[in-house]
Amino acid sequence: MIEFKNTVIYNTDKTDFLTVCECIFSENKDIRRAVKILINMGTKYRLKGNLWHKFITYFIANNENPFSLYSEKNKKRSESLEFAALNDFNLFYKLFNFDLKELFNEYKDCIENFDGGKEESSHNKILNILEKYFEKSNSSKDMLDSARKFYSKYGTGMFAFYKAFKLETSGIEPISNTSDITFDDLIGYEPQKKELELNTVQFLNGEKANNVLLYGESGTGKSSSIKALLNKYFPMGLRMVEVTKSNFSGINTLSSILKNRGYKFIIYLDDLSFEEFETDYKFLKAVIDGSLEDKPSNVLIYASSNRRHLVREKISDNYEIDRSSDIHRNETAEEKLSLSARFGLAIYYPSLVQAEFFNMSKILAKEAGIKIDDETLISEAKKWDMRGKGRSGRSASQFINYLKYGNFN
Repeated sequence: MIEFKNTVIYNTDKTDFLTVCECIFSENKDIRRAVKILINMGTKYRLKGNLWHKFITYFIANNENPFSLYSEKNKKRSESLEFAALNDFNLFYKLFNFDLKELFNEYKDCIENFDGGKEESSHNKILNILEKYFEKSNSSKDMLDSARKFYSKYGTGMFAFYKAFKLETSGIEPISNTSDITFDDLIGYEPQKKELELNTVQFLNGEKANNVLLYGESGTGKSSSIKALLNKYFPMGLRMVEVTKSNFSGINTLSSILKNRGYKFIIYLDDLSFEEFETDYKFLKAVIDGSLEDKPSNVLIYASSNRRHLVREKISDNYEIDRSSDIHRNETAEEKLSLSARFGLAIYYPSLVQAEFFNMSKILAKEAGIKIDDETLISEAKKWDMRGKGRSGRSASQFINYLKYGNFN
């Protein structure tokens, strides 16, 4: 019988890992319960292959502890942490190399050749990397070295398996279904995309980079550019946390958590704007630039907005004296405008001119397989434009959807 509570670094308390091992190795065996837990996990994360190996690999990859967190953030090895962790890997190595027939008897084939879904999940892809490392390990020391290399490149915990997150009142929650859009899918706006990428690459390379404000008309591709950015640079350690206006009060705490991790984080504020009566913009000003605490070097803020200055302005803001309100209206207006000034880089996404809208429609129609001549397409595009939906990428996509189910196929 193996004693599972003797781990020094890896926390096994109240985990499926401990439960499964106790079901298999304790005097009161319960193989059916162990198999049930394994199958539930395999189905949840759409795992494929040796489910026992995946189970152990997932526990090691997902366990945030002093050794895994240190390895994630530091390139220099810690002999003290490795010495303590080696005790745990003596156990993991034995478990990983157990004979499945001996463990599961009649369930061996199910566990050894598990198929949890048609499409390979991101979890399975990540686990395959570490699992292959472990399969090549000839000792517990080799296994520990493999885990350390994995942590240093991919990290540990939920940040190793997900690329996007959202800040909730309960904490940071992963987003399992993210858009797979790429920059190639975004037609036009080449200068804007290039500028956005350049700033992000500087950030990922550890160089000075700016907080970014993407502003312009609705549907021009601001949010899509952010999503494409995440998809392209996720392998380089980029992660993104979306924060809504209702959770601005948690950004300081969020930054304190993120600064201790070995990733580069973009805090994303989508469709950012404030009405005149809203005062949360003052809090955001201090968070971006203005508090006494140093800003984390691995965190930037990217925001998208239809407004250049974020806070709604009125004509009366141009008058210095207004008997019904503030005596120094100019100073009040300057306070509002100072929020957008906190973003070192502002990138403008304008509406398309008519020729650009027509060209984008041609490209999208071809990609959609719509058989239509240019003359008819332009004629229909003009009619669509007259409906007042604006000339944007979103409007062009909606136009193509309209054509696709018309009489042009």
